[in-house]
Amino acid sequence: MKTRLSAIWIASLLTFGCSKTEVEPKPETSPELATFEFTLSFKPAYINTAEFELIVAQENGSVLLDTLLTASETHWIKLKTDDQTFDVTTITSNESIQGPDYHLIRTYTGVNPDKWMLNENLNYSVNTYNEETTLNSKVRYTNLPYNYGGFSFHSTLLGSYTAGTSSQSRDIQIGSYTRIFPNNYTYLLLPDLGKYIYSAANDFDVTVDYSTAGTLEMHDFVKPNGLLLHYANLNGYHNTGNYVNPLQVYNSVKAKTSHNLINPIKHDLMVPPALFESFELSLTFRNSVNNELNYYKLTEEIPTDLSFLKEPDFTVGTTNPEILQITTGQDKPTNYTLNWFTTDRNKLNAAWLVTLPDESKSFNVKAYQQSLQKSILLKDKDLSVLRLNSVQWSKATSYTYQSFLDYLFDPEGMKKKGLKEFTRFTKSL
Repeated sequence: MKTRLSAIWIASLLTFGCSKTEVEPKPETSPELATFEFTLSFKPAYINTAEFELIVAQENGSVLLDTLLTASETHWIKLKTDDQTFDVTTITSNESIQGPDYHLIRTYTGVNPDKWMLNENLNYSVNTYNEETTLNSKVRYTNLPYNYGGFSFHSTLLGSYTAGTSSQSRDIQIGSYTRIFPNNYTYLLLPDLGKYIYSAANDFDVTVDYSTAGTLEMHDFVKPNGLLLHYANLNGYHNTGNYVNPLQVYNSVKAKTSHNLINPIKHDLMVPPALFESFELSLTFRNSVNNELNYYKLTEEIPTDLSFLKEPDFTVGTTNPEILQITTGQDKPTNYTLNWFTTDRNKLNAAWLVTLPDESKSFNVKAYQQSLQKSILLKDKDLSVLRLNSVQWSKATSYTYQSFLDYLFDPEGMKKKGLKEFTRFTKSL
């Protein structure tokens, strides 16, 4: 508004300066501010959270709105401002049995929050299931070879189950797993045999013979330089474009820790051929100091060459204790996330996560913390105990900073799996 008022003031000087007649200037009036309207809802990280604090501020730090809202409703908000983007902060206070209430603070800088359903967990991928009801069920696998070794069980809806084996009958009994209606599939991975058993489960008690087993394809990646594969997960979809009811077909933790495993698993993935049209691949790599690179890809063909992945070139530092500086290399991210965690729970049990675009080269920590200390849920709290623990560099292929957040906070849009590739690097500080 300073720019607009200055322009009016200068024009008045020019007009009156050229006139030979003395004219008494009229008092200046500020132009009327426009109205910015938006709707917003909120999904808390904890189901018992009933309300959240919403703070909407201008990018210069001026607070336009600070209020408590119900977490289970959609809110229509009207602000008197010419701005179209804002710094949006949410705060929740959650009861903790073991200590002081836990405060989760999330800040998104320079955003338009219209029609957002703010998910406090901020997942970049969610699984969707078409289920009418669920039922605890069991499946028995019969006539397995002697010394079949390790196994891991998977069903359409992930969850707990019980497992029993018998060396005499060579059977594996899976009990109390969650079966969904109307379509549920089961999958038994047998890594020592290099086999899998895939079957539809359309009854409470199903028996599947080993004669139906298929042969796994072993898949290995060309790894990024300086990074070791730490974790791998693979979900399958029967039809490309219909991303409901995924079936987990490989999980490295389950496979490598499976009961009775005889031989160490040497391959990166074990894939059942010709069952699925699309795959959802999630990988975690670590470097020598345990910084993590997460890679996600929704694809019809599982990639082999991942040598293009690398640690992004960025630095985080301070020119003074108040302002955080971020320097980006050639590979630009979609956003950064700064993660602060408490160093003294008795003073403040909290986490503060700040998301900002690559264009933001600095972040005034002191000014933000002083503003937060005036909020409803954090009033007069000691935010100095928050320490910057890590910085996340995230790149969502084909998305801008705003469009990626629009996607993350659109539950119906996320069901369509519009995000096809995502890379995130977490640098510990």
